[in-house]
Amino acid sequence: MSKSQTKAGYKVNHRIYVILLAVIVPITIGLFIALFCTLCISEATAILSAFISVFGGALASVFVAWLIDVSNCAAQNEKLKLTKNVVLGKFTWVFSDLCICVYHISRGNSKDKKATWLGWATKFFNNIENESSEQKKELISVIDSILGEIDRLIEQKLSLLALNIVTDMDVYEFPLIKTSLTQLKTELKQEKASKNRLISVAKELNEHMSYSQLLNKYSILEYNDELPLL
Repeated sequence: MSKSQTKAGYKVNHRIYVILLAVIVPITIGLFIALFCTLCISEATAILSAFISVFGGALASVFVAWLIDVSNCAAQNEKLKLTKNVVLGKFTWVFSDLCICVYHISRGNSKDKKATWLGWATKFFNNIENESSEQKKELISVIDSILGEIDRLIEQKLSLLALNIVTDMDVYEFPLIKTSLTQLKTELKQEKASKNRLISVAKELNEHMSYSQLLNKYSILEYNDELPLL
């Protein structure tokens, strides 16, 4: 009867049901009281009984509609969750893979040390002149996977917004994230990559990630040998 779709999913508009009950319940109670006070007056009793039937039916209808709405919203939220997992599963997986990849190629002998992906990336880029080409290729490969997924989401942005799978801010940040990743990839391909340029772009990427509701968690998680569940 009354539900709305929010960023968090479908939500029952409980306020409307409370208002309806706040109106119907006192009237129904008042009618019952009036009925008991006029039992000896047949005409009044008949009229009040008719009103009680109407408002009693309305009261039952509101309760039933409320319960149906709660049930429908729960089912729709579960369906929305499954849809998000199907549509966004690979995207979030490859993005978490970027964070883990940067950690693995950057950690060196600092096994017990924790840092965000940006912290590990900064360490890696600061030593970029001494890093192997294989490590660079590994990182570029992960970036390519993310770029492919971002292109897919950008193409589907209207339907994803309509289904409430992504937010307006996510859609706004996707092209900016794509630009930062492309710049990282281009710089990593250079024979003499600039560490300052790489670190600067990584910081821009992390900032765009933090603004995206979908990717915010990856910008703040810390990585070490006990990797968080992503």
